[in-house]
Amino acid sequence: AACGEGGAPLRVARRPAWAAGETAAVVQAREEAAFDAWIADTDSALEAALAAGDSPASPCLYEHNLEVWRQVWRAAEFADVAVILCDARFPALHLNTHLVDMVADSGAIPVIALTKADLVPDDAVAAWKERLARDCPRVHGAIVAVSAPPRRRVGPGDSAAARRTALASARAAAETRIALLEAVRTAIGAEASRGESVLPEGTVEAFERDACDAIDAAAMEASTAAAALVALDEDSDHDDSRAAPAAGAGYSSESDAPITEGIGDSDSDSGISSAEATDEDEDDAEQVDHGADLVDASCRNPGAVGTLPAGALRGARPGHCTIALCGHPNQGKSTLLNALVGRKRVSVSRTPGHTKHIQTIYLARGIMLLDSPGIVAPRTGVPRALQVVGGLAPTSALREPFSSLRYFAERCHPALHVHYRLERARATMLAEDADELADMQEDEPPWSPLALCEAFAYKRGWTVGRFGRPDAYRAALAMLRDALEGTSATLYWLPADIGESREL
Repeated sequence: AACGEGGAPLRVARRPAWAAGETAAVVQAREEAAFDAWIADTDSALEAALAAGDSPASPCLYEHNLEVWRQVWRAAEFADVAVILCDARFPALHLNTHLVDMVADSGAIPVIALTKADLVPDDAVAAWKERLARDCPRVHGAIVAVSAPPRRRVGPGDSAAARRTALASARAAAETRIALLEAVRTAIGAEASRGESVLPEGTVEAFERDACDAIDAAAMEASTAAAALVALDEDSDHDDSRAAPAAGAGYSSESDAPITEGIGDSDSDSGISSAEATDEDEDDAEQVDHGADLVDASCRNPGAVGTLPAGALRGARPGHCTIALCGHPNQGKSTLLNALVGRKRVSVSRTPGHTKHIQTIYLARGIMLLDSPGIVAPRTGVPRALQVVGGLAPTSALREPFSSLRYFAERCHPALHVHYRLERARATMLAEDADELADMQEDEPPWSPLALCEAFAYKRGWTVGRFGRPDAYRAALAMLRDALEGTSATLYWLPADIGESREL
């Protein structure tokens, strides 16, 4: 665990009130004016926090695109249930209670999903569930931990390790489908028991009917995958290639490679972790309706909604329950949707903000899933290094990646040089200089970000310049990508790390 620096959340942009009969131009103008005022207020709050010393010198990145916020507004208005995703490693960074309030005020039933829960110990997940239930009263305890690793494709000639990884991924996807549908069903039931349910009776009946069928099918799929794993373990040859790491954990596929020289700069030696290497390619995704199921073109054209009253999108399809996925970018919304459906239907990417528009797909006859674009809500007190490690800022936008790598390396477990087994690489790299090697043997210097990156690059044969210096910049980006994907060392927060008084 590490000390949390999640900062304090600021209010999110909200859609201004409007009435039926207003033209699209009037509604658009009112939204633009309200959004500009929100941007000005947010910037003023960030500047005030900076002047008071409550915020780091680096600015807090947040979503400035009105069109993205419009997509999120439409999703919240249309959804019967809104699942707000946040990374289980940094819940205090990714969960904004103002976003929960916006979703609840729109009439949707909020549910919190802690994604990538397989990267965090069970006791830490349980502690965060308790903390979030206390700090987010409008969720009414509807909090679920999920893990949805990308599904693997295997062929007849693949090794037992590859088949084992694919079966484990399929089982995790089925278990995630069960957990999330059970959480949604519990949230709907709790809302009705309190007498606060705004869902039409037909919507609740449709969800109950189809959710039961989907849960039964997922349970059968999980059981089948588990049985196949047992059979594979019994029949596999122990002299086969070493087992691949479990999805979302363990070493990268190149971490144990011997130290070599002159490997070259090919794509196959890019250092991308096993989880990243199997990232689904965007071109392979099936075509998904980008909002065509949302009643009419108004959801694809944010300015063409003036003829509908606020909230009219919800319930426009009687007998259907719509579940929206919301939250920060790079939280696994599209991956979770693919896991819920059981096959790849939307493209995913490690780049934050990959989803640009609302995407809809039916999980069952009466259950529609809605994937909304990720939005970064404003916060104070978030250093730029944490924004990168937390997935809020893309690594491609970094001027220098070493500060972010230092933040991760000083807090993760085990140490990066232990995880990547870089001691021998460092010794071999310095062997040419007898004086430096002797000094290192007498009093080994500490591992710095540059030393980590040079040893990492040397181990993989990544060089730059005609003198063949280790490509430290490329190595830093590769290690940061591993950290984001969860295939590197572990870094997570506990509720005690951020303090009981910290606002989420």
